[in-house]
Amino acid sequence: MREQAVFALSQLPRDEGVPILIHVARSNRDPALRRKALFWLGQSDDPRALALFEEILARGHER
Repeated sequence: MREQAVFALSQLPRDEGVPILIHVARSNRDPALRRKALFWLGQSDDPRALALFEEILARGHER
């Protein structure tokens, strides 16, 4: 059910869906749901999604 909700968010216009998907990717407790949100953000071609990926990669590199 939650994965279907993430998919539905990915189908919304970018200004509506992307910010919510970013929030899910950053803060949801379920790793599978975060991965799904990241997948759909990667498909979005939105600069905000790219910024999130850059942030994640930079954090991972700092470890």
